[in-house]
Amino acid sequence: MSTTQQDLARISEKEVMHYLQQNPDFFEAYPQVLAEIKLQHDSGKAVSLIERQVAVLREQRKKLKRQLQDLVDIARTNDDLDRRLHQLTLRLIDCRRLGDVLDMLKHYLQRDFAVDAVTLRLRAISGRTDLDMFPEFNADAESVFDGFTRLVTEHKPVCGRFRPEQMRQLFSVNVGNIGSAALIPLYDLPVFGMLAVGSVDTQRFHPEQGTVFLAQLGELVSRALRVCIAE
Repeated sequence: MSTTQQDLARISEKEVMHYLQQNPDFFEAYPQVLAEIKLQHDSGKAVSLIERQVAVLREQRKKLKRQLQDLVDIARTNDDLDRRLHQLTLRLIDCRRLGDVLDMLKHYLQRDFAVDAVTLRLRAISGRTDLDMFPEFNADAESVFDGFTRLVTEHKPVCGRFRPEQMRQLFSVNVGNIGSAALIPLYDLPVFGMLAVGSVDTQRFHPEQGTVFLAQLGELVSRALRVCIAE
């Protein structure tokens, strides 16, 4: 073995790695070395280092492209939600009577927000017997709050699939078809209650989803109800 070969034999892999890290322009100075290096491919076929790098970069590009498309889709969805929420706001502003607010919410939430069921449950207001005519304020509505302690105490929207007895309390009509729901607290005194929207899609409302839009919807509905009750 020649002296050069003996010296090479004593060079460890870590020393080679350290040298290349300290000299990142090595392959630029010696491109012929880069072209001769072969890496074992998953399929067993040997490819050059350049080819392997290109393959890795292509895969990274595909991944970044998918992530960018996901962000674009989210942005479009949020823009669409903002537009629909704006239209709902304008409709609520035009309502002058409590009954109009209640009817409008049920109709337009199902039509414009593609939900399959809408329920309002509101706590009775002391001294307001005139509200007894609305089923949303009746005794059955009051009893619903006992089953949703978290919603009542935290005043934050809750999404997901709920127990059958809870679903029956909220969606008495076609309850068997409701796969998931979003419960939105209504809290703008004297208004206190919840807005429940349900979907046949079991994944439409899930616990991990964001609730900023739902919270804004709850504030909007609460304020519209309060204004109409006060008039």
